[in-house]
Amino acid sequence: MVIKEYESYDQNFEKNFFLPKKVMRMSKLSIAGVLSLICAFLTIGYQAISSFMRPDAVYKTLRPIDMLDKNVIDWVDNISADFIYQIADFFITTPIYIIFIVVGVILLVISSFVWR
Repeated sequence: MVIKEYESYDQNFEKNFFLPKKVMRMSKLSIAGVLSLICAFLTIGYQAISSFMRPDAVYKTLRPIDMLDKNVIDWVDNISADFIYQIADFFITTPIYIIFIVVGVILLVISSFVWR
């Protein structure tokens, strides 16, 4: 009889002590925002390391225009609506780490308002 009381006390102790009362979990939007910010910092680190590997040691930013195919860039240049052309041109000439930071912050702000 003493052993049964001890076992029940031990189980209740583990159940109540080790588990928090309210578990806070990150939403999918906040996880995506944090991952986007991590990608931004990894991109900055990659650019810094690659600049040290060159003989001239010049820091070069990565932009989508440097990575996209020439056909895509020609397609953007042939957009007839000036407003849409300016938006597309802004996105392909902005450094990638800035795009990651802006997307990450926007996702974190949205996730703070959408929390259950």
